[in-house]
Amino acid sequence: MINDIRNAPKESLSLQDAINDMMQLEHVMGKELQYDPYHIEVIKGTLTRHISTQLPDIHAEILEALAAELPEETEWKEVHAFRAIRKIVCRATNRAFVGAPLCHNPEYMDLNIKFAINVFLTAVIMNLIPGFMGFLKVAVAKWLSPSSRTINQAVKHLRPIIQERLDKEREYNGEWPGKPDDFLTWLMSEAQGNQLTIENLTLRILSVNFATIHTTSIVLVNCLYALAAHTEYIQPLREEVKGLVEEYGWTKTAISKMWKLDSFMKEAERTNGGSAVSMHRKALKEFTFSNGTSVPAGTILAVAVNAVHHDDAIYPNANNFNGYRFSSIREQQGESIKHQMSTPDLSWLLFGHGHHSCPGRFFAVNVLKLILASLILKYDIKFEREGEVPPNEWLSVNNMPNTSAKVLVRKVTLKGV
Repeated sequence: MINDIRNAPKESLSLQDAINDMMQLEHVMGKELQYDPYHIEVIKGTLTRHISTQLPDIHAEILEALAAELPEETEWKEVHAFRAIRKIVCRATNRAFVGAPLCHNPEYMDLNIKFAINVFLTAVIMNLIPGFMGFLKVAVAKWLSPSSRTINQAVKHLRPIIQERLDKEREYNGEWPGKPDDFLTWLMSEAQGNQLTIENLTLRILSVNFATIHTTSIVLVNCLYALAAHTEYIQPLREEVKGLVEEYGWTKTAISKMWKLDSFMKEAERTNGGSAVSMHRKALKEFTFSNGTSVPAGTILAVAVNAVHHDDAIYPNANNFNGYRFSSIREQQGESIKHQMSTPDLSWLLFGHGHHSCPGRFFAVNVLKLILASLILKYDIKFEREGEVPPNEWLSVNNMPNTSAKVLVRKVTLKGV
């Protein structure tokens, strides 16, 4: 049945309509994102192609963010994990989205983080309102939605940057000395007509941050908690990262060869993943599965990803954490590619599967690996109570790592990296 969902045409099962219903996009963020999502193609195409050239700047930003959020002392210090990781992720991703110095402006970072949280909470509240009470949804959206307020705040930061780039585009007819190589530039290159307004471009940047910050932070905190609970993995992972960085530098080649790190991250998310379901679709007309089961138009469908990821028939001893589960498989003949964290299949559904797999997954995984690799080289980490992972927090079908837990961190010094 997963393949039926994967292969169904969007005229039958629509991802976009499912997301709009679940996140109430039309009410919370406006119709532009629902009916004109051109920024998705920029993520899928240009952003993915430019990962290699973005990594040096992102890595530099990560090092500054780690120094700002984690202790520099060699004694153990307590750190609020989720809060620190969210700021690090926001800085790292926005280095690629809007560049420096805006990416580490505290006010700009704070509004993006709060926007991501508020959009999600607004959608949860609005989904409690029955569909036939559309008038109430409109009223609640006007009251709760953070979009207009946050756009106005974000415009204050982005207006001078966007205006300067628009002026230079006109002056130099598209190519000019020092032209930034970031997501905002690529977005402006694709935008036409009303898409080129400062407000519209700002909304796109906010929406990409909304899609990135929260989800990436959840995955990274899961990885951090797995490290703190299974400290025996830290030294082998550190040796892998150190050896590859010494040979290849902080490049996409080095990142792609970090098989153990990739495996550890994938296993951390498999065992403690961020949602009970994935591959959401809305049936736009009656849909019949290959086994004869039919669902009426208007039905929201999803795959029970948590059940798949904990199935012993797919993953032997599925409830036991094995950080090298996937790197061991990749060492077998012909298996080196398809068991990567960024490669969806019928047994790995973090990013969905098929044509509608998450368009930003390659960027997200590279940033995740870059942050975790940098952290492992520079810090030891553990829980105060050895091996005791704090309980997760559930909100509807969303499984969150504990947002109030603290970890113990200390600085380490390695030669050559």
